[in-house]
Amino acid sequence: MGDYTIHRCVLCGSTELNRTTTDTRFEALSCQHCDAEFVVEYDPPDAPHIRGRIEIGSRRSGPPRLT
Repeated sequence: MGDYTIHRCVLCGSTELNRTTTDTRFEALSCQHCDAEFVVEYDPPDAPHIRGRIEIGSRRSGPPRLT
């Protein structure tokens, strides 16, 4: 298993991320800019040909918040 991490929001590209959980294979993140919440599963055992699977949990409707 590789040593991976997410540095930018997968939806808006912001670097302002909160890491809510970190496990050896799962990482849950939320973006401070667009309020997206997503979970990354690194090296999923059922798909050995991919490095990670991203699942979007929720996203605030409307435009991103002003920073």
